Order: sequence, then C-alpha cells, then structure tokens
Amino acid sequence: MSADLSVVRTDAEAQILDHYKSAEAALPAVGTDRPAAIARFEATGLPHRRIESWKYTDLRKRVTTAFAPAGDADSASARALLSEDALDALNPVRLVIANGRFAADLSDLSDLGEGVSVADLTEASDAQGLSLAVAEGDVGLDLNLAFRTGGVVLTIADGVSVERPIEIVTVVTADAPVSSASHVGVRAGKGASALIIERYAGMDAAYQSNVSASYDLAEEAEIAVVRMQTESEAALHVGSTQAELAENARFNHLSVLVGSEIARDQTFVRFSGEHAHAGLRGINLSGKKQHIDKTLVVDHAVPNCDSRELYKTVVSGEATGIFQGKIVVRQHAQKTDAEMMSQALLLSEDAGFSNKPELEIYADDVVCAHGATCGELDEDLLFYLLSRGIPKAEAELMLVQAFLAEAVEEFDNRAVADALGTLVEQWLSARESMQIGG
Repeated sequence: MSADLSVVRTDAEAQILDHYKSAEAALPAVGTDRPAAIARFEATGLPHRRIESWKYTDLRKRVTTAFAPAGDADSASARALLSEDALDALNPVRLVIANGRFAADLSDLSDLGEGVSVADLTEASDAQGLSLAVAEGDVGLDLNLAFRTGGVVLTIADGVSVERPIEIVTVVTADAPVSSASHVGVRAGKGASALIIERYAGMDAAYQSNVSASYDLAEEAEIAVVRMQTESEAALHVGSTQAELAENARFNHLSVLVGSEIARDQTFVRFSGEHAHAGLRGINLSGKKQHIDKTLVVDHAVPNCDSRELYKTVVSGEATGIFQGKIVVRQHAQKTDAEMMSQALLLSEDAGFSNKPELEIYADDVVCAHGATCGELDEDLLFYLLSRGIPKAEAELMLVQAFLAEAVEEFDNRAVADALGTLVEQWLSARESMQIGG
C-alpha cells in the first residue's frame, strides 16, 4: 500500500510552471542555473505564512494569477516613465532596463568616465559569478533566477572614484498584465567608490515585477546606494538585494518604498572581510490597502565589523507595513558592533504594522542591540505647534516629516536628502485619505 503524495498547486503556481515551460527555450543566457531554480520553486511553491521568513507576506494566498513574461517594451511609454524622476537634480548617468532587458537606446553611456564599464547581462562574459550566494534558497530569488531575461553588469575598476551618480532605472510597460524579471550586478574594485541609484517604476496598471541586485565590494571599496521603488499601486513588486563586503569595505544603502499594491523588499548583507561597515536605512510609506514588507538579514561572518540599521515606516488608510530584521553573528565574529532600529507611525485606526527585529548571536565578545517602536503622532508636540498658530494639517505634516528625516539625513548625502525630502512631502500631501490624527 502506498500513499499518494502528489503536490496540490494553486492556480498561480501551476501558471508559473506553465509559463516557464513555454518560455524556457527562448530565454537568453544570463549566467543562471534556471533548471535548478525552477526545480526549487516546483518543490516549495509560492512562499506562505508557514515559511518563517515570509510569515507576514503570504504570496500563495495573495497571488491568484501569474502573468506571462513581458515582451519588448514600448519606447514612448518607457520614456514617459523616465521623465518622472525625483532625483534628476543629482544629474546622474542613466542606464535603463525595460521589461527585463537592457535598453541601450534609452540609456546614456557617454559620461561614465574611465575605469567604469557597462555590459548587457545577456552579453556579459562573466555573468555566472554575478549572483552572489548570500541568500541561497530564497523563493523570490529563485523565481528571479528562473525568469531573468536581462539587466546590466556595472564594473568599477580598482581605485576609481566615480564622480557622477549612476542611475539604473527599471521600468515595466505593456498593454496587458505582464511579469518581468531582471538583474543588476555591480562589482566595485579595490578602493573604488560610487553612488548608485536604483529606481523601479511601471505603467499605471497591474503587473508583476521581480528584480534583484548584487553588490560585490572588494577591499576598501565604498559604495552608496539609493533604492527607490515607485511602482504602480496595482503592481506586485518583489525585490532582492545581496551585498558581500571584503576587508575595510563600506556599503551604505538607503531604500525608499512607496509604490505597489504588494511590495516585498529584501536585503541580504554578508561580511567576508574584517573592519568592514554596512549602513542600512529605509523609509517605507504605505496608504490605501497597500502591503509593504521590508525584510533584512545582516550576516556578520567575520570579526571586527560593524553595521547600523534604521528603518522608518508610515502607514495610513487600511495599509499594512512589515519590518523583519535579523542580525546574525557567527561564533568567530568577535568584536562585532551592530545596532538595528525599526520605528513605525500609524496614521489611521485601520492601518497595521508588524515589527520583528531579531538577534542571533554565537560569539561572546560583541556589542549588539535592536529596538522597535510603533505608535501614533505625539499629541503634546501637535498641541505645541497648534498653540503657535500653525494650522493642524501643516503641523501634522511637519511631525511626520521630522519622524522620517533621521533615516534620510543619516545617509550623509545632502543632495539625496533634499531630493527625497521633496518626494516624501509630495507623498504626504497627496494622501488626503490618510486621516492624520485619527
């Protein structure tokens, strides 16, 4: 007698596998082991609440239809999305990925400078090594590996300091619901430095975007990243960032999550060399019925490294916010110095937020701490501003902006702080339904 152990799949899971079978032969070579990735997905299915790292974002329940992979993007629509850029004031060099493929005609490679090279992921000779193994086994990454159709490889030579910021814009545009998967790979040589801006946007309609980025920092490299997600409010966004830091490297990362109906943004950082630093910060803004999940894992795998994490979340309407952050300190990672803080502000009675900071420490000579808060606007501060003749709406906006400012200012780039401050102000002003103050 034998039991039937056949897997019961949801419609969306079955559609994902069908889409892969239909597209597999035409998918370009991008240095990934697609069969292994789709096999892992086939074994696990979409992530659900019984998987601890996806406990608060149950994609098996939320995703009822898997859209087919996107074809070529419409250039006019892509250009329109490129014009909506809050960080134009930084005068960046721009690289564009449209519907999962590097779009050279929409990019500007004329002023990258010496020592900086860009390659189409489908033509890169060494794409195999670009997907770091910092987050092996993650379902979101496996689906990206399986369906990845393109992207860019950015290489900065040893000792090169890139003067202009480099902006990598990923857009999705189509006449019907589609899915898109792409990858950004950045390699920074010894002593190299640069400011990278990742921006993700799309048409004002439903689509599914799965993107990944990897940052491989050699010794003494210093890379700052601004990751801005402003996808359509009907979109599903799954984004994964992996970073590996060699000795004395410095990695500063600021994420701004505003768009998508459902957004899962996950960051994985691993120290592989001593005396390295990671500064990870973020602002998450969600309203209406959005669901925004920020998940973070920092792996202190070697001694004498430090990390700082600070995330600020504002939740309004009937939205849901999530923060899951874990600091892992390996047994031999002595003299680790790590701090993590997540703070959330609820602007309506129907908004919800889940905070889950964790420390997993196996060494004994370390300084590690984490904290988490969640609350409403401070009534005493609000009364103070009102008593000085400031209108209530303006006073409330001032308090929200002050709450968020710390995360941006600690990024230590005045131009970025000013540009993002404007973005935050626009978001707050547009949210007439957020019902500040109850």
